[in-house]
Order: sequence, then C-alpha cells, then structure tokens
Amino acid sequence: MMLASFVVALAYYGYRYPFQYNVSGYGNVYKDTPPLLSAGKYAIHLGLLAAMIGLLAASGRRLVLSRSGLWLFLTAAAVAVMSIINGGYAPSLAVPFIFSLLCAGIVSVVVHSCPSAAHSLVRVVGRISQVFVVICTGANLIQIFLYATTGRLPAHGYPGIVIRFGGYWDDPNQSAMFSALVVISIAALARNLNRRPRRIVVICGVFNVLVSVSYSGYAALGMGLLVVYVWGRAPERAPRDRRIPWPVLLSVAAVTLLALVPIDLSPVNRAAAGKSESAKLRLSIIYRLDGNTFAITDVPDPTATPGRLVDTLVAGDGRVSSETSVVRLLLIGGVVPMLCLGIWLASAWRPALANAGPWALPVVLAFLGGSFFVPFLVIYPMGLFFFAGMEVAGALGRSSPSTPSPVLATTSSRTSEDQP
Repeated sequence: MMLASFVVALAYYGYRYPFQYNVSGYGNVYKDTPPLLSAGKYAIHLGLLAAMIGLLAASGRRLVLSRSGLWLFLTAAAVAVMSIINGGYAPSLAVPFIFSLLCAGIVSVVVHSCPSAAHSLVRVVGRISQVFVVICTGANLIQIFLYATTGRLPAHGYPGIVIRFGGYWDDPNQSAMFSALVVISIAALARNLNRRPRRIVVICGVFNVLVSVSYSGYAALGMGLLVVYVWGRAPERAPRDRRIPWPVLLSVAAVTLLALVPIDLSPVNRAAAGKSESAKLRLSIIYRLDGNTFAITDVPDPTATPGRLVDTLVAGDGRVSSETSVVRLLLIGGVVPMLCLGIWLASAWRPALANAGPWALPVVLAFLGGSFFVPFLVIYPMGLFFFAGMEVAGALGRSSPSTPSPVLATTSSRTSEDQP
C-alpha cells in the first residue's frame, strides 16, 4: 500500500498533457483541471493511508508517532487554521500543502511502527524512481516531436519566448527537480559505495533537466553534484573511480558552449532572455494574484509599514503570493506554521541524514536550494515526496518494535535503543 501510494503520486498527473489540463493560471493553451479530477488524488491517497493504519492497528502492532511526525500534524493544523482566519487563502495553494503534511504524518506512523517497511521502501522506491526518470524522457521526446511537427505546445510553452518541456507530468519545474534528485542520488552512491553509475538513467535525468529550462532544476542539480564531489565523503579509491560521470560533464560542456553562441542562434541564451521576466517575478519575492494571471504591478507590499508587516506575520496575506517556499508559507498562514515546519525540520534532519546513507545530504540540500525559486514544499507531489521521504529516512535506524500494543506512543526520531 505504501508503494501504491507512491506510484499514485508519480502517475496521477499523466492526464495533463493528453487532455490539456493544468492548474489555473498556468500555461497559455490549457484548460483548468475539473475539480473532481483534481480532488481524486486526495481521496485515493487518504484511502490507502487510512487502510494502512487500520491494518497496523488490527494486527496488534504498537502505533508509534515520532516527534517529527507529530510536528507534521501540528503544522498541517496550523496552516489550516491560519488560512481560514486569513479568509481561506487560495485553496489551490494551501490544500496541497496541508494534504502533503497529513499524508507524510501518516507515513511516519507506518514506518516507525513497522521499520522493515522503511528499508523495503527505500530499495524499491529507488528503482521505481529511476524507471520514472526514463519515462519522463520518453514523454519529453514525444512532446518535442509533436511540437516540431505539429506545433502542439506543452503546458509551459510560450511561442517566441521559451518552450519548456515538462516530462510525464507536463510540469517543467517538478520534472526537473525529480530528475535532478535521482541523478544526484546515483552520483552519491557511485562515489561512496564504489558502484558504477547507471548511465542511461543519468543521461535521461540530465536531459530532462536541460529541456525543462528550469532555473530551480539547474540550481538543484549543480548544488547537489557540488556537494557530492567536493564535500561528499568517499573511501580511499583510485582517482579514476572518483570521476564525475561523463554524461554530466558532457551536458555541462554542451550548455556552456551553447551559452557562448550569439543570442539569435543559441537556444540557451534565447531561453534565458525569454525567462527574464519570470526571474524578475521570482526575485521580487511577492506578486499579486489577478484572477488566473500573475502581475507584478500594484502589489500590496506586506512590508510597506510596520503595521502591515505585523499583520502578515500574524495571519499571512491572501492578496499576494510568492515563488519562494518560505515566503509562500508565510503568506498562507503567517509565522506560526512556518515555525512549526522549522521545528519539524530540526527534528527530522539529524535522524534522516544519519540513517539514509551518502545520498541524503546532497539530495536534501539540492531540494531546499531549489525551493528558493519554486515553492516545491507546498505543491504536489514534490512536497509530499520530501516530507514523507524525510520520515522514511528517519525510520531506517529503528529496529523492529518490541511487544505489540494498541497504544499510540509519541517518541523522538532516534534509534530503537533510545526509544522509551
């Protein structure tokens, strides 16, 4: 059921490109997703997760809620309450975030109550993720072919400005981030465990990042590889075994060469010029929601006066939004949910990095770094993957629970020897 929930998160947005549906206000050729279709993923996930908890309870296992899992539930409650106080801040923005927190909290209960599930998940999810990266490459090739032959635009295709390809999800930013994290994981394992990198997956992952024209994806891939190859720990091995995989080097060289070509001939420079307004929007921290469109004019600045700043910190501000995850969270519900999420991260960080292996640190830093440009923390499915992944990683250090008990215990995310 855990794997089914993960596969649902990977597969659900497959309807976007064939039916030309997308989130309100995104893309220039797509229709808004019907509400029932948008809500379907929530019903499926919650049904699977509720069934998991029911089976654990029926089997007599002791249900364990980790300290970090508790803060996930508290953050979800804080966001819900504060967004309601704030007038129901843009449900399309707040609901996916609340949902991801709730699902990750339930995942935390499952993996801490049944630690063997966490070890199995890491192995199988890793394989599925690599297959999905290849699937995204196939989807990108289809989209590129149809655009070249029929003019069919992807969701984020803007003729004369920039054409971005978003893989299976038809979402360039999320496709790029997911692919980048898989490539970073493979690179870290190859460096630290003396494994040969799976070159097909690396090539596909880097290709997905490049055709996405996603600055957040570029930043995440560069940051993650930098951590792996500069600060990443590695055993004593021959210099040839510590090399960066050649597909990564080739891709970086290709982008560098294309960037040096005159702007009229270089797709890289044309894409950079086309995305200049988007970059300004993201660097402006906030923008105004005007129906289904974005605007950077007449923005009610939450920091204009001390009074406005205090109001925003207390209850958020539903009139503006942001592409930076932390600012988006602050605008959704004020400082309370942001503090709750900070406490969760402080609780989950150490056990996750200690237990997960050499890939954990570069992956987490790459994801958080990319989240300064795109609100990955508050959107589905990458937000769900991050929160649930941290909880699964934190449970890897636990041994099997002792005597089964129907009692729900609250523990810290430490190894079993430290559990009460």
